Amino acid sequence: MTKLIYQQLLNNFELLDKSEKEAIILYQSKLFYFINEISRIDNYQSLTAEEIFKNLSDPETFFKSFKEYKNIIDDIKNLFFKISIFKNVSFENIYLFINSILDLIEKLKSIQNKIILENDITVYRGINTNNYNNLIKGEFLSTSLDLDTALQFIEGDKKSILFKLNLKAPLSILTSPYRIGLFYEKDISPLEATLKNISPTVMKIINCGINSQQEIILFQEEIAYEVVSKKEIDNIIIIEANIYNKIKEHKKYA
Repeated sequence: MTKLIYQQLLNNFELLDKSEKEAIILYQSKLFYFINEISRIDNYQSLTAEEIFKNLSDPETFFKSFKEYKNIIDDIKNLFFKISIFKNVSFENIYLFINSILDLIEKLKSIQNKIILENDITVYRGINTNNYNNLIKGEFLSTSLDLDTALQFIEGDKKSILFKLNLKAPLSILTSPYRIGLFYEKDISPLEATLKNISPTVMKIINCGINSQQEIILFQEEIAYEVVSKKEIDNIIIIEANIYNKIKEHKKYA
């Protein structure tokens, strides 16, 4: 049943125009970090790029991540992506980059109500924090249909939270059957990459449809959640919650 529901969401993705599809793929291609860091700032829409940078929770890490991504996108091996899907993302300097991320946020928000979840489903989210009030950060909330994918975001030696989120239809969502992944220039094991301090730098399109990572992105302004249960196993707090549309009329779920 879940696979059928997800396929219906992907069918709605195909009805979007090219710029809308590209915006979702960009979000699912590591730019979500920059989008969420910017959009969690109070009244970020009214701030200049310089003011946004100063108000980031960790400007140093943000700038370091920007430089790393710039080096990747400027690599000749990734020229196709630079002149196509990334053509409206400026890496000229940090402030132009922030302004282009602001434009991307607005494009994503304009897609609201174009992909509608019409059936209840359960999704998962793993985060390294012990404060479940931080479930929603920024404009968007990323979740996965696959439990194993959510567990990848949890580090065993840190206090973490695993969310089991029961989505109550109808909800506006974002999803795409594609994302851009980073790969090593040649075949190399994760251990060898770690020992040699080698990072993946080659961009490739990944089909994340029915048989791969399936991401469901929610709109923060539309949703509210009710905690159903909470328990702790080792270092992991497991929280089950119902997510519903707080804008439209709804019923409370026990």
